[in-house]
Amino acid sequence: MEAMIDNGEEWMELLLGYRALLASTHDPAVKSQVRGYKRRNGRVMMKRDGQPGRGPCKLEFCWQLLRRLLEVQQQIRTHGPNPHEHLIRPEELQHIRRLWRWEEQDWEDSLPKIYREVTGEDLDWLADEQPVFSGEDRNLLDNICMRYDIPAKLVAKLLDVERQYNGMSRRSAVHQKIAAAFDEDWRMDEEIESAPSTTAS
Repeated sequence: MEAMIDNGEEWMELLLGYRALLASTHDPAVKSQVRGYKRRNGRVMMKRDGQPGRGPCKLEFCWQLLRRLLEVQQQIRTHGPNPHEHLIRPEELQHIRRLWRWEEQDWEDSLPKIYREVTGEDLDWLADEQPVFSGEDRNLLDNICMRYDIPAKLVAKLLDVERQYNGMSRRSAVHQKIAAAFDEDWRMDEEIESAPSTTAS
């Protein structure tokens, strides 16, 4: 990429900058800010030294990464050779939205909003992915759960599981999903860090 930039493809500097942003997340000082401990399977992985290992990027940082990627895409369409260039395709955005919705309980439905803010356009978003609950509902849930010292993300996930299986003639899988939700690690990062370290087997 650097060689191509040196040979006149200056628009690729935008891609180089984005790659540098992604690479920075492996810096230990940055990693602690942008990555959580909980893996997608709901567990916290312990390293050999007994300390918790970092997992995927936090949702808030994922929002930043997507926003920046869309901004780079817009700039490349203006300054690059292809005015219709896709750095991320609509079907990939649909899939990310679904993951954020069901795995992160993104009730604010952030992805379409980010896309609209950056591009000034809308995609044909899947109607069945529309959240039933709103950002205001999430704020209310967070406040109630804080009052009773209950993990808000757990309650939000349980509500999403119930909604997913509501109205189905066979609901046997809902019990497995609920049990799996309770089996996840719902501690805050601070609680994980302050827990006594155990050596991984």
